[in-house]
Order: sequence, then C-alpha cells, then structure tokens
Amino acid sequence: MNYHQRLRIRYPGTAAFFLILALHNLAQGGILRTDSLLTATLQGSNDHPVWNLTMESISLLTPVVEVGWTLRQGYLGCAGSDPRAAETFRLAAGSLLITQAAVTALKYALKRERPARDYQPRLWNTRITPSFPSGHTASSAAWAAIAAGRYPRSAPIAAAYALVSAWSQVYVGNHYVGDVLAGAVTGMVIGKWILSRTGGSSGADQDGHPLILPPITLGLRLELR
Repeated sequence: MNYHQRLRIRYPGTAAFFLILALHNLAQGGILRTDSLLTATLQGSNDHPVWNLTMESISLLTPVVEVGWTLRQGYLGCAGSDPRAAETFRLAAGSLLITQAAVTALKYALKRERPARDYQPRLWNTRITPSFPSGHTASSAAWAAIAAGRYPRSAPIAAAYALVSAWSQVYVGNHYVGDVLAGAVTGMVIGKWILSRTGGSSGADQDGHPLILPPITLGLRLELR
C-alpha cells in the first residue's frame, strides 16, 4: 500500500471536512442564490395535505428509525440470538454519535441561517440550530452506510431511505439543498470510515450468502398470572 492509499484510508474525515468547507465557501461566493431557488422549488406547497403529512412524518421519524434499529441490534446481541448484531450495534451507535458531534461542530462554526420558509408545517417542527449541514440527513446517511455495509442486499433500500430523508428536510423548509448535500457527504464518509476501521463491512452469513436488512419490529407481551 503506497502513501496516498494510506492517507486516503486513515484520514477520510479530513477530506470530508475540507469538502464541506469548500461547499460552504462556494455557496457564499455566488451559488447561494441557485441553492435558494432550488430549495424553494423542492419545498412543500401546502396544497397536498396527505402528502404533506407524509413528508413531515418522515422528517420527524427518521431519528426514531435509526436509533430504534440500532438499539434493536444491541438487544439482539445481548440476547445472543444474532452473533453479528452486537458488532452492528457498536458500529451504528458509534457512527451516529460521531456524525452528530461533527455536524454540531460544523453548524456552529459556519452559522448559516435557516432558509425562509413559505411552507407551513402541520406537525411539530423546530429550527433551533444553524442550518449547515443538515444533521438529520447526516445521521440518515451514516446509518445507511452502516446498514448497507453490514447487510449488502439492503444497499438499495438504505440509499433510498437516505435520499427520502434528505428530501423531507428540504420539503418541510428546514434546510437548503446545499445543507442536505453536505450532510449526506458527512454522514456517508463517517459511516464508511467506521466500517473500514473495524473491518465490519462483511455482510455474509456463515455459508457466504449476503444478509438482508433485519426488519424493525416493535412488540409487547402481556402475561397474566
């Protein structure tokens, strides 16, 4: 392995950081108007109540999906029902935590204001932190990278999920398109980096067959004695 290969594998976060800064500087230097126009085009219009509620629900529920799936992996690992689940839990939890730490640092370092919102959400919606990059999108991309790495057959589903998550943030008026692109890059790089550092991207069972993404299930058991 040559020096450039070692640098690429060992320091992917550095490349991602400078890419995010470059995107931000480009936006400030003239692309901001295009970003704003594209964001306004993709933002919701309040004319389609069912679709609006669907997109708002997606924008709110993505953290629940990601954290719920991660915790379920931890439960399966502790229960011993899936020997690979404990490692998947560590990878996913680490990916989500590191991603949020990185995104928070970038948000308050760059302090981009949230986009003007014409769309009026029906569900609870807040915009407390700075806009750039999108934390929701970053977490979804990091989660998707881990899920696809551990369960290769789920890669198209994971990618589609991350894409819809990103769009939902623009649709409800929380973020610019540039925010979600930067968030997607951040999350994907961190997720891939964690997989490469741990060698955790082998998604096959003992017979060598690719594994599919385990379903997210919620269940209650009531026992009367």
